[in-house]
Amino acid sequence: MLLNLHFHCGLRVGGVCGLEWKHINFEEMTLEVEQQLVGIKDENGKAQWQPRPPKSKAGYRTIPFGNMLAEMLKRIKKAQIENRLKYSKFYQKDSEHDYVCKKKWRTLYAKCN
Repeated sequence: MLLNLHFHCGLRVGGVCGLEWKHINFEEMTLEVEQQLVGIKDENGKAQWQPRPPKSKAGYRTIPFGNMLAEMLKRIKKAQIENRLKYSKFYQKDSEHDYVCKKKWRTLYAKCN
């Protein structure tokens, strides 16, 4: 999913990882870039992912997407809902954010850097 958003929308990794479902408009087939995830190192040197605003005004933008990406996003959203129902209280949910790319994708990215 991470690479599909990158290729289809031209987003950098931080922008893809910071994308939340509230930023996706399936009716207009657009997504809003309003934040990015940034790895901030704590005192132990471990990166803690935190949402931050884009670096510049140009970073805030609306990006149209096509049917192929829309279908992929719908499949991912459906799978996340099914997992939330399947694992109920064991499903790790961020109380403040509903990211499109969940933790496993951010963890994979962190290992690559």
